[in-house]
Amino acid sequence: MSSLTTALEEVFKDCDLIDGLRPIDLARGLGVDMKLAWKASHLANAAEPFDAVRHLPGMAGMRILLDAATHKNCDLRLVNRAMDSYKAVQNFISRRCGSRRAFESMVAGIEGARDQRLEHEHRRLLFDGASSVWGLRAETLYRLDVLFPSSIEGLLDCVTLRTMAGLRRLRGGAPLVFLRPRIIDDRGVEVRNVVDEPLEDGIGEGELPVIPELC
Repeated sequence: MSSLTTALEEVFKDCDLIDGLRPIDLARGLGVDMKLAWKASHLANAAEPFDAVRHLPGMAGMRILLDAATHKNCDLRLVNRAMDSYKAVQNFISRRCGSRRAFESMVAGIEGARDQRLEHEHRRLLFDGASSVWGLRAETLYRLDVLFPSSIEGLLDCVTLRTMAGLRRLRGGAPLVFLRPRIIDDRGVEVRNVVDEPLEDGIGEGELPVIPELC
């Protein structure tokens, strides 16, 4: 990635018609669309090698960029060096990661990769995917535990308040079950006769999947 960002920067600076490395400068100077110019600008301006991984264009996009630079009289040696660096990154992704998304996930965990938007995007995808799989969605989970020394040595009294704000059921057949923590009474005996049951069983066919008990 370091070789790629450096090589791209050299290519763009060697083109006389490019006034800078901003997306608008690349779009005008190379005659490419703004979206591709935006990706190229982030690659060439990356402060750290891994900061712009999610802006990597596809092979077709990279060829368009470098062909445009060639037509603007850029040194062919710089163009070839940039393409070789790009192919090296693509080969690494294919051999070591399996997919572009897996590569992005690996890079997100490396110290020094400061692009937090990639991690936020993956967290959003995880939230949406889990909501779809389980058929339930809660915007906010809140838990408060209040602890106090018990009158029984070695134990603590605990009050737990749990709230699910913005709770929705996305489809029928997804019963809402509240999990119960381990409960020990004042004598220090664990309560085992508590059975987890859904708040309500579900809905009929063709009905809106609301949760009547909470409406």
